[in-house]
Amino acid sequence: MAISFGIPCALVNCITVDAQLWNNRVRFAPKAVELRDGRRLSQRELTTEPWRWRVFDAEVLGRFGAVPIDNSSDEILETVKEVEAMEQGASEPYLQGVPHAGELLETWQNRLGQPYFYGGGLPSRYYLHKHRSDFLSGDAALLRETTRAPVNSTAA
Repeated sequence: MAISFGIPCALVNCITVDAQLWNNRVRFAPKAVELRDGRRLSQRELTTEPWRWRVFDAEVLGRFGAVPIDNSSDEILETVKEVEAMEQGASEPYLQGVPHAGELLETWQNRLGQPYFYGGGLPSRYYLHKHRSDFLSGDAALLRETTRAPVNSTAA
């Protein structure tokens, strides 16, 4: 309901097979999906066949050797902080605490199986930075470069 009225929203523990009609005032942190061997599925895999059609149900995921992982407390906190900063008109100072936030967002957009899969909503930049090596797999140069700088989790 809040999204429909344009109220800034922080969505956590997100997992979906459906494209979303989220607006640009939504920031989200998706659930990771981990395979038996410990590998986590990438953004590309989660939004394309066959995994896109398997994430709707934990039992179905289990049949294919995967399990959804809830967001950690730091991922939830930083998603909320990003929405708060956006609402207060302080997104730029917040994002300065997340190394390579713009580059990570661009990489994420290039990894979507379908453009605008999440409507105008954007992932938490903190989440992207924290999970860049698996969630954004495929761009080795950016991943190596962004590994050097830690995220300032107190930025806001």
